[in-house]
Amino acid sequence: MSFVNKSLVRQCRQNKNLPRFRLSVSGRHYFGYYERINEWVGLISRHGLKELDPEFHQLHSPYPLPQSILSHDSLTVLRLSGCQLTGLPFGYDSVTWPSLIELSLRNTHIDDAKIIDNLSLTCPLIQKLTLVSCSDVNNLRLSGFARLREVKVIDTALVDKEICIFNLPSLQYLSCGFSKVVGEEYRINDLAGCEALEVLKLKYIRFTNSMIVQLLPQLSALKTLVLWCCPGLRRVTVKNRSLEKLHVVSAFDQELLMLDAPSLRSLKHTAQKKLPALFLSSNMSTLRTVSVRSFSGHKIGTNCGFLEGIAGYLGSSSLWAPSI
Repeated sequence: MSFVNKSLVRQCRQNKNLPRFRLSVSGRHYFGYYERINEWVGLISRHGLKELDPEFHQLHSPYPLPQSILSHDSLTVLRLSGCQLTGLPFGYDSVTWPSLIELSLRNTHIDDAKIIDNLSLTCPLIQKLTLVSCSDVNNLRLSGFARLREVKVIDTALVDKEICIFNLPSLQYLSCGFSKVVGEEYRINDLAGCEALEVLKLKYIRFTNSMIVQLLPQLSALKTLVLWCCPGLRRVTVKNRSLEKLHVVSAFDQELLMLDAPSLRSLKHTAQKKLPALFLSSNMSTLRTVSVRSFSGHKIGTNCGFLEGIAGYLGSSSLWAPSI
């Protein structure tokens, strides 16, 4: 602590710019150093700070950001881990990052939904948003971000169990879900106004076939679709002209897989015990690679219709089915 303090003070006295500051703190005994850390953050915030990346691990309570960072005009990248955006001294209006391009929140407590709701106003330039293992989030509603290109929402508990994402004209990458099975079903809306989306990954998120049928034709730029153990997805009907990669993982036996994707090049299917019935459109000449895997080491039952349906489209390409 003493070395870091002396180094920062010396550089600031020399009027040096400190555009990047990364701090990693672990151990519960560091709780008493919050005041000193606040001094450091306040010091570097006045010396050209653009990227801030504090990580706190195994502390009694999350680190509360000082006001000098909650309102910072030149900050472009903010990655928080083990921090809190709760009990803000002046409410959610105290959060102002007009130059922010990337915001990453990991293991961060957020108890005011308006903080997220108003990011489009407080962070008009934001392009990348990541929420991982965040807590106390009442709801997640992302809309009106003109430049937002990438969104990741992983292992983040929401009170209303719904992810609302719409009217994001620049969104290209969306990944939502959990690393393991959760007790309650989480939902996602129909992604209206996200026509630029190229990659969509859903894991343990409720996504029905009727939603797929309604949504995919609207996503004219979609190239990659990953559906991992989505509750309610007994049948999968994929109709999209731009899709190139499809990966479906089912923790239960799927009944049907219908594909009308003339640009599809790669198909991966992970099954529980048996393969679904397969129907392919006649215009899928671009299909080159098919991978069939077992889920959790189970033996996959042979489905000749599935394999024969694939074989006619592969030509000189490959079929990999190690557990059949």
